[in-house]
Amino acid sequence: MATTLAADRFWVDKANCHNAERQYYELLSKEGSSANSQCTLVSEIAKAREHIKNSLEKMDGITTLTATPASGEVLDRVAAIEKDNADLRKLIESLRSVCLETQSRVTALEKKVNAELAGKTVASTSAPAPASNAAPAKAEADDD
Repeated sequence: MATTLAADRFWVDKANCHNAERQYYELLSKEGSSANSQCTLVSEIAKAREHIKNSLEKMDGITTLTATPASGEVLDRVAAIEKDNADLRKLIESLRSVCLETQSRVTALEKKVNAELAGKTVASTSAPAPASNAAPAKAEADDD
């Protein structure tokens, strides 16, 4: 039996076995993480290439649009619309000034009418008192 234990060195070197097993799993984890990081790096590069390719295709589409003869029409239409916009802005500004002028005239007329009404109100409140005195004088004159 002693010979079998002497031949079985597995349990004698248990610490060495644990160290070897730890190193083995550390090596596996390093290889896996570096493979994952390489995969993510490769996928990021592929995404960047695809993005650049899409951007270049869009730019090619834009240059073909500007190279067509219809772009002259578009530019003419844009220029006409900008001119109409400027004309409309001038018209709106002139209408605004007319509106402000009319508003100031109406305000002046309202002040004038209010002043005249206030003057008539003052005159009418002071005028009825002499009128009531004049009415009895007429009555006396009729009696004669």
